[in-house]
Amino acid sequence: MGLMMVKRMTKKDLEKAFVAHKSGNIELAYKLCKMVLKRKPQEADALHLMGVVVHQMGMTEKAFDYISQAISIKKENPIYYNSLGIVLKEVGRYGQSIKCYEKSIHLSHNYADPYYNLGTVYHALKNLEEAIGNYRNAIRINPSFAEACNNLGAALNEIGNFSEARESCLKAIRLKPDYPEAFNNLGNAQKELGEIEQAIRSYRSVIKISGECAETLGNLGNALCEAGNYDDALETYNRAIAIQPSNGKLYNNLGTLLRTQGKLDDAVACFEKSIRFMPHDVEAYHNLGNVYYDRSNYKSAIACYRKALTVDPHSVKSMINMSICFQENGDSNMAVDLFEQVLVLDPENEKACCHLVHEMYQRCQWDLLEPLNRKIDRFTYKRLKKGQRPEEMPFLNLIRCSDPSINYKVTQKWSDLLVPAHLEPRDNPREVQYEKSTKKLTIGYLSNNFKNHPTAQLTWKIFGLHDRKQFNVNVYSYGEDDSSEHRKRIKSDCDKFTDIKLLGHWDAANCIYHDQVDILIDLVGYMRNHRLEIASLRPAPIQVRWLGMAGTTGVGFFDYLITDRIVTPSEEAHYYSEKFIYMPDTYQVNSGLFNESTTRFHRQDANLPEDGFVYCSFCSSYKIEPKVFDLWMNILKSVPKSVLWLLKSNDTVVSNLRKEAENRDVDPSRIIFAEKMPKENHLERLKMADLALDTLSVNGAATTSDALWAEVPVVTMKGTHFASRMSASILDAIGMEDLVCESQEVYEKKAIELGNNPLKSNILKDRLRINLVEKPLFDAPRFVTHLESAYLKIWERYQAGKKPRIQHIKDTR
Repeated sequence: MGLMMVKRMTKKDLEKAFVAHKSGNIELAYKLCKMVLKRKPQEADALHLMGVVVHQMGMTEKAFDYISQAISIKKENPIYYNSLGIVLKEVGRYGQSIKCYEKSIHLSHNYADPYYNLGTVYHALKNLEEAIGNYRNAIRINPSFAEACNNLGAALNEIGNFSEARESCLKAIRLKPDYPEAFNNLGNAQKELGEIEQAIRSYRSVIKISGECAETLGNLGNALCEAGNYDDALETYNRAIAIQPSNGKLYNNLGTLLRTQGKLDDAVACFEKSIRFMPHDVEAYHNLGNVYYDRSNYKSAIACYRKALTVDPHSVKSMINMSICFQENGDSNMAVDLFEQVLVLDPENEKACCHLVHEMYQRCQWDLLEPLNRKIDRFTYKRLKKGQRPEEMPFLNLIRCSDPSINYKVTQKWSDLLVPAHLEPRDNPREVQYEKSTKKLTIGYLSNNFKNHPTAQLTWKIFGLHDRKQFNVNVYSYGEDDSSEHRKRIKSDCDKFTDIKLLGHWDAANCIYHDQVDILIDLVGYMRNHRLEIASLRPAPIQVRWLGMAGTTGVGFFDYLITDRIVTPSEEAHYYSEKFIYMPDTYQVNSGLFNESTTRFHRQDANLPEDGFVYCSFCSSYKIEPKVFDLWMNILKSVPKSVLWLLKSNDTVVSNLRKEAENRDVDPSRIIFAEKMPKENHLERLKMADLALDTLSVNGAATTSDALWAEVPVVTMKGTHFASRMSASILDAIGMEDLVCESQEVYEKKAIELGNNPLKSNILKDRLRINLVEKPLFDAPRFVTHLESAYLKIWERYQAGKKPRIQHIKDTR
């Protein structure tokens, strides 16, 4: 065979090899390349193509050899360097791969492929800035480069530029309509932009194009969770796990969903599986800690957060949550130390700042309050202005801020976290009209405090006082069973007591729904360990808020708030999501003591002066703030031999308040601390005081009633929101409204006047003793009669198909 014939055959076979490779016939391309190289071993293009083909066949080392030989023959071919870069990247030789791509670019600036491939290496190395720059160069050279548009979208997602990521992925899809990876990245961008329904459609497009895979199903499950479609999300996660049963991330996401639903046992099982498959994953340990926190098992929660921090010592969120556990568990020093460590690592961390301030209030440690409060004000204002949820908790905002408009905005944004109602229409009680005109109404009380707690101490009598000719009384408890007399009495006095502590939110709501509760009354609000998620599922046609947190919940699923005209004047109704039920006397019921104390107390037993005037305030320590403490110290300085009698929370509070007294030139020994004791004994002991001084931003509620029950008058100042008007309402209901002051100056003056005038103080006490019998504050049967009138009135309105509106309950006795 002649030389020319060999050249023609070689050229023809090489062209056929290129065609075969392009059409995907790798085997034929391999055979043809082999034939060409047998005839002409130094044919560079054949060596290069052979290297590409064997690389695709999984023979990486041979690929490297073939392409390297091609480069040794044609050193200036940019395509060869690009192909060698691909081979090197696959075996993890990123540095050499980068050099190959850079050489290819140097040889040809208008060649898009090496820019794209260089972008993929930097992407793998998490150098996103370089990756994005190279993807952009590839698209500049070849605007129709769909893969580069998709990868650019993925990288933009990773740096949080979701809007541009979305546009880049959409361009990739326009160029290549059946591009599953682009739809997946588009869905990721849409989910982060809050375009949840669009994200769901994008993930479903991936499945339609390429079938089900664990990653896409996981992403779809996440989007369904965001949309509140929990049943579909649950089913989707399970499908993903069936495909990839050892995927720890899927178990983590499923556990997060189950925790959201309140299915804590199932959530624990998922997080434990996640840890088994991903033993070095911070998220699973952190999330398992969150479940233990939900159960108030702080010791186990702390152990989980410690493990998360072992994996990642700089996990700020695990450090914060561990701090909160120490806070809840009463280890204030450890909590403060950890919060301060977080703020060293991240000075602008809103959550740590808020919890630290809350703990400072609890400790009466005021030296850092002013700068921290200014910082939180800035954080909260900025978030609200953007329409975002602030990290400041509703209860903390209530303590710090007495502006009801701000309180409302904060609670509104926190309500976005609550589980939305996803019962089918046929299961929604609002779609069902019961014929109740001749039947008894079923009312349900929901709380975690049916135990020895101020809520139960105030309400225990009402459950037996309800008129059984008109009402069935159900109680739903999701708190601990402390076997206290209060819990036992409530259980015996209601018609049905259901412990829903171990039920998830949906199952708890379903339980209430199937009991056909007509009016559900939540007694908690945004207080510790609340489960407002249950009420968010609308298990009852009418839902009412009462007691618990003194303010609005900011949610749409409570129709009414039991209140009075003093704590919530009508001109502030627009700061509440609930319609007011105005009780004729006061919002607060008082059941009185369970048992009378058999112990008799003497002042000397409590280290109180026999002949000095005793001021007292037995409120929680967080309510004592600098401005009220200033007043109290001024009062002591103006009333010789007087003392201030406070409840001992802990040694830190004692030390801090004594130091603050000394700073105000008051002898610290004039502040006397009382140990905690059973309620009946405490109220008997309280009778040794002459006058109770109320706190300002958050008044005493049960503590004000306690003082009055013990025949101790209370001086208060009427504030500007619910929490700072509670004592004004209570004093009005016992006919002692003259002790309600309009300013701090009047408050101070009145307390001094009574302290310096024992006769006037005794006359005031005598009047209080009479009013205890004659006025309505401690008349629980009267309160229940008014409460029942309210229930009947709102039910009648509901039955008539009318929307909730303000209700004024008349005095019917």
